[in-house]
Amino acid sequence: LPHLTEVAFIAVMMTTVPEEVVSLQLLEFFSCKRNQISSFPITRPFFPRLRFLDLDANSFTELPVAMAGCRHLHTLQLIGNKMGTVPTVVRQLTSLSTLDISSCSLRSVPSFLGHLQLTKLMMRNNPDLEEIPGSFGSLSTLVELDISDNAQVVHVPSSVFSLPLEVFKCSNINGRERILQLTRLVHLGLHGLNMGNILDAEGTFLRLESLWAPNCNIRSFPMLRGYVNLSIALLFGNPFPSIPTFVGLLLHLDTLWVHDTNVAVLPTEMAQLSQLRSFSIAGTAVEAVPDFLQQLHSLRWIFIDVSQKKAFLEQMNLTIAYPQN
Repeated sequence: LPHLTEVAFIAVMMTTVPEEVVSLQLLEFFSCKRNQISSFPITRPFFPRLRFLDLDANSFTELPVAMAGCRHLHTLQLIGNKMGTVPTVVRQLTSLSTLDISSCSLRSVPSFLGHLQLTKLMMRNNPDLEEIPGSFGSLSTLVELDISDNAQVVHVPSSVFSLPLEVFKCSNINGRERILQLTRLVHLGLHGLNMGNILDAEGTFLRLESLWAPNCNIRSFPMLRGYVNLSIALLFGNPFPSIPTFVGLLLHLDTLWVHDTNVAVLPTEMAQLSQLRSFSIAGTAVEAVPDFLQQLHSLRWIFIDVSQKKAFLEQMNLTIAYPQN
């Protein structure tokens, strides 16, 4: 079938890429994720029109030099392969814009990545990785960077915080105050990063739509007043004692998770959150869900403890969830 442009072999116990597939000259999309493949059986250039390549969850430790012929490749997924480092052929993929090297057992990252025209770079969960190259500050087209769950990466080059990032996810880094320089952010993920009151710099992230900051030692509810685009706020596992009244100004809020915090009372201003669909208060000192939540007609999921009053919820069109042991 030489006319094929898309092929996927997902979780079929493959150990190699069939020669018939490698020979497809018109292929633009290829996925063989969740198999046991460790190599391509070819030395000549292949997939000359390929744009998307998903090799997630295989056994690759290197990629063939012949892949340099994939001159139109813009997305390369390598999640869960035991690479150790980024394959050298990647530097020749001049059209590459999205690279995911998460969970690849990376011990180092080559500086040449900083000289590609990447727009999205994901490299989370590489526990042996210790350093982010200074060349990352040259990624002038980068809008998404995920370096979260890299336990030993504590230093991020200061030039990274001058990039036009719209999505940034990190954990365990020093100089966390520099995050406030990323004023274009639409999504901010702070995975267990000790933030204290840093997010109280009011008006910094006016474009922010999603804030993920669980278990970040946030001692007071972030000053999100004026963040009119915010739709997701995941703030669970923090020690702040209350939800401020200005939460009623976040009219686009869709998801608010404050479980396992010290919150004891819900402000009546929450009745203004007409778009709220998912709300979590499990593990808080809130003993009963207030009646004003009946005004939230969009609310579909509420996460509570068994000890919290549920009779009111059962009268509404909600999915009731309780924490599992």
